[in-house]
Amino acid sequence: MVCIGNFCFIAPLAVPSLLWKRSEAKYFLFVYAAVALYFSKKINRLVLLLVPGSSVLAGIAISGIYFTWTLVQVWELVESVLSPLKTVKKVSTKTVNAAVAKAGKSG
Repeated sequence: MVCIGNFCFIAPLAVPSLLWKRSEAKYFLFVYAAVALYFSKKINRLVLLLVPGSSVLAGIAISGIYFTWTLVQVWELVESVLSPLKTVKKVSTKTVNAAVAKAGKSG
């Protein structure tokens, strides 16, 4: 299992995403990876069959983590831009009219 490096640890993280919004392609990928893992444990030379499945699964896991991180960064940016706008008080028209009337009486 040394050939595929850290993918054997990252690839299982993608299995829950395969179970969400199921499709035939996701079923195929899951079954392919499971069968390749089983046979690569039996015969060490068949680890080459495991590499495509584990690479795709690791890619799905990494993209999910990256997408989540990106959303968090964008959300924090939007909050930092909008936070000064939230602190500005909204002034009602009654308050403005009262201030104008008061200024007109004193002037």
